[in-house]
Amino acid sequence: MNRITGYLANDFEELRLITKIVTLYYRRGMKQAEIAKELGLSRSKVNRLFAIAHENGIVEIKINSPMQLTSHYESRLSAIFDISDVIVVPAVLEDAQSLIDAIGAATGRYLQDHIRDGDKIAVGGGTTMLSLVRQLVPDRSYNVKVLPIEGGLKGNIVTDVNYVVSELARLLGGTAQALHAPAFLDSAEERDLLINLSDISQVLELARKADIVIFGMGHCNENSRYAMFTGLSVDEMCSIREKYGGVGEIGSMIYDIRGKPTGPEFANRVVGLSLQDLKNIPLKIGIAGTPEKALPIYAALVGGYIDILVTDELAAKAVLEIFDREFHKK
Repeated sequence: MNRITGYLANDFEELRLITKIVTLYYRRGMKQAEIAKELGLSRSKVNRLFAIAHENGIVEIKINSPMQLTSHYESRLSAIFDISDVIVVPAVLEDAQSLIDAIGAATGRYLQDHIRDGDKIAVGGGTTMLSLVRQLVPDRSYNVKVLPIEGGLKGNIVTDVNYVVSELARLLGGTAQALHAPAFLDSAEERDLLINLSDISQVLELARKADIVIFGMGHCNENSRYAMFTGLSVDEMCSIREKYGGVGEIGSMIYDIRGKPTGPEFANRVVGLSLQDLKNIPLKIGIAGTPEKALPIYAALVGGYIDILVTDELAAKAVLEIFDREFHKK
């Protein structure tokens, strides 16, 4: 026999009183002190009867917030990957650009809440990073220095890291430091020559000492942004996936599903920070969205490259599905 049944059989008056109290509270909006005064009861008795009502299911609280599911994803991702924070924007509109714009806006708000005058901010390029600078509306100027994590890319100028660096610095009221070198070269020898030039090495060293780094995550297939700006052939992209197990890239550096750096013959051609350099930066903000980015996001989380993840509801769901699948393989 549960307690409610016991009340019905043995203490109808107390059950009636509990019903009156919760009705006054939830239906008429009265405070507990007002209820106690109206019914001639002590505050402690009203509190005790409230507790009985909740413990026995007389009152049930149901949350119908549209953010409830995103909050669940945030909590689960934070716990599974042991990271500081996760921001999941709701998929109000499911088209890719709307999701990316929402991620950019959320990242901008987070950044303003956490940057301090004097900070060095290292950033990557790409469409999600571009969305960050397009959505950012600072409420004041910040004395910060903005630096790139890699060299410039071929193709669309607005997704180039140096463009993102200059725009972010302009919006924040800080200073920008460009990296005047291609991100990806034809050989390791060419890359070694460039990074030993003082202008290049000084910028990279400053970026390694950044307080905050913000980057997107890309995937490794023939249609990816990485494939387009590197100019790698279909066979080379297949090698990245099949020989090296590459599933994602950050700053043109490839990693596998365990988050381990891979594809050394390609990494040795990159003018930029290594994945280990990124891990050494105190605050690492990874931003990416849409379900197709789920695998790069998952592997970056496993690799420990992210302290703060900003993503969307659909991508978060897909990342958790990958985790469940990989977990059950063990």
